[in-house]
Amino acid sequence: MVDLEELDIDEPTLDTADPSIRSYIVVAVALSLFVWDIAFNFGVYGVVFYSQYFTIWVICTAMLLASVMLPGNERPIGMWGGVAIAIPSLWLILVLFLPADSAETPIGLRILLWVIQAITVLNVPYIAYILIDIFQPQAIQFSRRLILRLIVVLVVIAGLAYTIGNNNSYFITCEDFQISGQDVPADCRE
Repeated sequence: MVDLEELDIDEPTLDTADPSIRSYIVVAVALSLFVWDIAFNFGVYGVVFYSQYFTIWVICTAMLLASVMLPGNERPIGMWGGVAIAIPSLWLILVLFLPADSAETPIGLRILLWVIQAITVLNVPYIAYILIDIFQPQAIQFSRRLILRLIVVLVVIAGLAYTIGNNNSYFITCEDFQISGQDVPADCRE
């Protein structure tokens, strides 16, 4: 067996890692958990659950309201950041004016609603970026390479989650869905 001390190799540790590397890992894990849940459920049921939209809406609305309550020169969120975090509220307002029966909703409004919902979900990494920038501004100095790597991690996690959700009968039984309190999909394994 090889003794690493004899080789005189310095193993990198998180103690010596650049703060942006630490933040990158934390953001990748946190966003992956959220992305997994959305993509898995979309794979199983073909929809993004309302609770996930409302979670995003609450976070964005709290950030927006807290920022607006500050004097202009002390606001941590700029105009474009404000627009980005206001998009979930636009979704909520639009839903208020749609007919209860989606068959009665004009196709243009249905497309607009779908686009706003997609932007809301795709906005999650930016929302995380804003939050981390507020908490640890020196740690969020992600290089373009780290941002690209983060996007790749999230796309891979989303793809795996969707695939596993869509093929849930290979991984999960109907009883697993029942025990967790979720609806039992038609294609689950008995």
